[in-house]
Amino acid sequence: MTTGDLITELDISVSDVEGESGSAQTGGTVTLATPGEIDISIRVRDPLEANYNGDNPEVARIDLIIGNVTGPYEDRTLDTNQSTSVVKRFSALDWRRRGEFLEINHRISVTAPVYIRVRGTNTNEPEPRADPPDEDPWPDLWFYSNPVFVDIR
Repeated sequence: MTTGDLITELDISVSDVEGESGSAQTGGTVTLATPGEIDISIRVRDPLEANYNGDNPEVARIDLIIGNVTGPYEDRTLDTNQSTSVVKRFSALDWRRRGEFLEINHRISVTAPVYIRVRGTNTNEPEPRADPPDEDPWPDLWFYSNPVFVDIR
């Protein structure tokens, strides 16, 4: 999901560093034989053309979010996972720009089943905040991905 055409494409791929488990994209699962390292590739299209508002917002930051997969909660009214956190914040210093595309490669170790998500913004806000009633929404844009799951046999 994206607001204000901040990006127009988002691809996430997660693969086993050992190459034994293949890879998975957004919505998929990669299953590792044992705990270990994974490579995460993020590719977003930050378009050069103006959005509907006539602006050309630029991605300022991309956040890598990881949370443990522990199974269903007994309390189905909860909408949070206490293990979820931003494990890395990427800026222009961290990505490669190839035309309209921003590319990031990052390696992490996993010891338990997790999900990996990405979000990004054109702001310097560390976390998204609710907009006040009369705020102009165009300067405060975000995008969010669906998860990629990492399972361990």
